[in-house]
Amino acid sequence: MADRKRTPDILNDLLGGAPAPRPEDTSKPVSQPTSIPVSHQAGKPATRQARKPARQPARVEPSPEEEKLKATYYLSPEAMEALDEAWLRLRKMAKSRAQISKSLIVEQAILLAADDLTRSGGKSQLAGILARQQDSKTAG
Repeated sequence: MADRKRTPDILNDLLGGAPAPRPEDTSKPVSQPTSIPVSHQAGKPATRQARKPARQPARVEPSPEEEKLKATYYLSPEAMEALDEAWLRLRKMAKSRAQISKSLIVEQAILLAADDLTRSGGKSQLAGILARQQDSKTAG
């Protein structure tokens, strides 16, 4: 690399500065001493003082009769849109919007349909809808 010509510093020359210092010879790597890592004893973690909890309303745990289970079902886009519209309408009608949830709407709709099925059997709205869907699939 000693053969290489020095790159001119045009900007420095134009601005009237001193000529740039000559670059060091980098053909040989610089020897650096190696060191042994220093070990430190770990101390105890800092203890935190307990803070006074923020005032929050007491949460009432659901009784065993009210325990909720998570379930996932696939719905058509039309059903999702109908659920969203019903949720918005019911929230506008409700005194407390926080009490109206999509889960509550779906739960009550299922309970209504199940009650109608128990009372009316094959003449219930749910049975009629499912029978029409089966007929349209077999006819098509």
